[in-house]
Amino acid sequence: MIVYKVVRKKGEQYYSCNSNQDLELNYKIGKVVVPKIGKIFVFKELKYARFFTFASTMYSILECETSEKIEKLNFRALCDTKSIKDFWSGNYKCQLPWNTPDGTYIVNSLTPLRIID
Repeated sequence: MIVYKVVRKKGEQYYSCNSNQDLELNYKIGKVVVPKIGKIFVFKELKYARFFTFASTMYSILECETSEKIEKLNFRALCDTKSIKDFWSGNYKCQLPWNTPDGTYIVNSLTPLRIID
C-alpha cells in the first residue's frame, strides 16, 4: 500500500518532522524504516499530507510503501520523550492528548520510494 510521510529536510537528509532528537528517525529512499518505539505517523492520501505541510519549505513529502494494514489514529501525545513513551506503552493513552491532523494513520514500518515535494 502507498502512504505519504511528511518529513523535515536537513541538508540532504530527511528526518521525523515532529519528534524530539532522542526518537527522531532518518528516512532514506529504498531503505526500510522502523521506529525506535511505537509506530510511524503517515497519511493515506497525498492531499492530507499537503494540508499538514502548510506549503512550508521546511517540510518534504515522501511517497512510501508499507506491506501492512494501516491503522487510523485520531490523537497523539505531546512531543517530549516521556509523553511519547507513555503513549505507545499505554495503548495510545496519555494525560494530555492532542488531535492528529486530518487523514492521519500509523504503520509499524515503511520504505520511502520517492520524494514528492
